[in-house]
Amino acid sequence: MYNEINKVTIMGHLGCDPKSSYSAKKQRRTFISVATNRVSIDKDTGEQKTSTQWHQICFFGRLTEIANNFLRKGCHVYIEGSLSTRSWLNAEGQKCYSTNIIGQWLTLLTPKK
Repeated sequence: MYNEINKVTIMGHLGCDPKSSYSAKKQRRTFISVATNRVSIDKDTGEQKTSTQWHQICFFGRLTEIANNFLRKGCHVYIEGSLSTRSWLNAEGQKCYSTNIIGQWLTLLTPKK
């Protein structure tokens, strides 16, 4: 028997303030968008290049309150969670997909002011 793992670790900066809403089951959830940067050196020019990847993270339960009370645009955060992919049909009937991180652990790395 094999154990299966769905675990994601992200450390980056918030791109905007947290946004809260309620699910169809009336469960409060909070979304944040976190940017992570990757620095690489161009082999031909020796130039340093930075590429940014954006991650959509959703919190439920007590983490919604913590995110709304303490996180703001630009905060440096460490997050652990799991990947969740959902699908839906758009207006043209095409199937669309979205992959988010369901946050299960949150650490604020920016000192409180």
